[in-house]
Amino acid sequence: MLDFPGQRTIELKGKVVRVYFPQLNQYQEYDLGDKSQMINQFLLLGFGSSGKDLAGAYEISSEGNENVGDQPATKLQLVPKDAKVKEQLQRVELWIPADQAYPVRQQFYEPSRNWRKVTYSDIKLNPPIKGNLEFKLPRNAKKQSK
Repeated sequence: MLDFPGQRTIELKGKVVRVYFPQLNQYQEYDLGDKSQMINQFLLLGFGSSGKDLAGAYEISSEGNENVGDQPATKLQLVPKDAKVKEQLQRVELWIPADQAYPVRQQFYEPSRNWRKVTYSDIKLNPPIKGNLEFKLPRNAKKQSK
């Protein structure tokens, strides 16, 4: 389990990621450049992406049914179609319950043979947001140098 001390707010806007640390009243900015599309693919994988979007970016195959804890789920394997994405991500496995539209488990496989498994529990979806959602830094927040 990862432990990130302190609170933070992360904003992805266009090709820029901004991380704000409220306890320090400081923020960091990172320009993603030409990697922004790839980052967006990873962030939305299984959450917020339509089946059509996933099918456009990945070869999808069913790997049968498995339980995640006591919850039955369909296991899907996704292989990136884009060669640049494949350099970072060999494949992804998603476990999606029949009564839900989002995964309860994701497993990411890198070409280096490293992998990361994430299991979600007690998932609560937020209601739809009306209008624009925009993060505003406090006026006196200072930018951290890298």
